[in-house]
Amino acid sequence: MQIALTQKLATGSGKTLSPAQENVHPLFDWTANWVKVWANSRTEDMLIVLNNSTRFVVAIYPIKKKELKQMDSIIKDAIANTLLRINVNPELVTAYMEQIDSFTYVKNSNRKISGYLTQAANEVVYEVYDVFDGIKAIDHVIDDTVGYRFNYLVVNGPGGSSNPVCPYETFLAALSSHYGIQAYNYQALELLVTLDLGIYQAVRRLIVPAQYTFAQLHDVLQSAFSWKNSHLHDFSFYSKKSAENKHKRPDLSLVMPAIYEGYGEVIDKQQVSDYLSKYKQVYYTYDFGDNWQHEIKLVKTIENYHQESPYLLEAIGQTPPEDVGGVPGFIEFSQILADSNHPEYQSTEKWAGYWRPELNDWEKRPRMIRL
Repeated sequence: MQIALTQKLATGSGKTLSPAQENVHPLFDWTANWVKVWANSRTEDMLIVLNNSTRFVVAIYPIKKKELKQMDSIIKDAIANTLLRINVNPELVTAYMEQIDSFTYVKNSNRKISGYLTQAANEVVYEVYDVFDGIKAIDHVIDDTVGYRFNYLVVNGPGGSSNPVCPYETFLAALSSHYGIQAYNYQALELLVTLDLGIYQAVRRLIVPAQYTFAQLHDVLQSAFSWKNSHLHDFSFYSKKSAENKHKRPDLSLVMPAIYEGYGEVIDKQQVSDYLSKYKQVYYTYDFGDNWQHEIKLVKTIENYHQESPYLLEAIGQTPPEDVGGVPGFIEFSQILADSNHPEYQSTEKWAGYWRPELNDWEKRPRMIRL
């Protein structure tokens, strides 16, 4: 693996730079920099590495100067973990990692690549702000996949603006072609999620990786139903016996740490596949005030799935606006908007803002859900 270092990173890491080799395979030709995320930091705190030909990026945050001495293993692990984070075939990741047996560090003298690296770093900095919620990392738990979302953007390729690329697509295509291994191969779940609104049902049919946690499924459902993630949530599980009970109580609840007081289990790393097949009914409840209950049904398990996911297969029915007052409030809200002569029509329409009663064409269209 040949990695061109900026002068700042070369100095900080203390690496001895070798002459650059011209015949390096594009998959093993990268450039790296050490940048400052927080304006009040005394020193740089994020390592960002870019594949020169595909623009694929990995980022490691936070990282201190003394840790740069282990830069070989840190970068190698970050590449592997970032690929696994986007559900790349583990067999393909392993094949790539096994071929990275040594690192050669050279001086970065490509100004165009430096420009791309700076652009990528600026984008990833915003991801750090988002992931860490604007709070500087204090406990120094390293996140080596924090830059993965950058790879979904469309950026200028090696040919400039006339050759736009999506980094993850170009990198995975190159990897798959080089090793003859499919980019994706994993167990997936097809889910049917129904939100009963009294006057109609909002339905979303989804494909998600079987190894997804319930925390990740929460993010998928928020995106699929266009919720704003501004309220508490939990998952409730009912056995066949509990589901048939008129005064049913869940056999198990997975709850957020913010509401845990001996009630259920805290949502952590529990995998979706370990629970859905065991229970008769599963519900995702969002906003305990409005009490939006989404019933989750496992349609089928796909043993060898070769596409990207999470994926929205089908969307039927608009989601209510937030804070409308649950199902009763939404029914009243809908009745008011259906009657322009209603005395509360104008105020209700103003409160609704950009909300519309029907899904637009884009919202109905099958598509990837980017988390």
